[in-house]
Amino acid sequence: MSSDQPDRINFSSVTRKLAADRAGHQCSFPICNRRTIGPGSAEEEVSGDGVAAHIYSASPRGPRGQAGLSREELEQPENCIWLCSTHAKLVDNNRGVAFPPETLLSYKALQEARVRREVQGLYSPIGWVHELTFFENPTFKVGQKVQLAKLNLIYGANESGKSTITEWI
Repeated sequence: MSSDQPDRINFSSVTRKLAADRAGHQCSFPICNRRTIGPGSAEEEVSGDGVAAHIYSASPRGPRGQAGLSREELEQPENCIWLCSTHAKLVDNNRGVAFPPETLLSYKALQEARVRREVQGLYSPIGWVHELTFFENPTFKVGQKVQLAKLNLIYGANESGKSTITEWI
């Protein structure tokens, strides 16, 4: 949606900066850790690819709707999630059906919690687990790999190895 629509609600520069800062200038989408700011082409330039995206829509007919929120509520930082441009577009595709507000709110909270821990110097002893490779085990094929993200949902039929994976992690 273009920002020149008269009924579109845009975030203030203060809200955009707050969202970027709270996300550590990294995309809040769980499988993305993309830094959204860095050096520009000239020594005094900065290049950015971050988007202060709306959780509830910026316009009345936008993705995910406005949930009866007032204009003031829609402009608040609570309605803003920091994403890279790729994921900002993705969450709005198909009217946002695949990414309801509750999902985006959980992505935002997860990213902010991760950044808060890093700022406090509270790192897990082994860091974030990005991938598992199975070797000797009774459940999985030898050499099988499972890639993980910031947020993971493990599901499947009974006795398919869900509990085993969570115990190993």
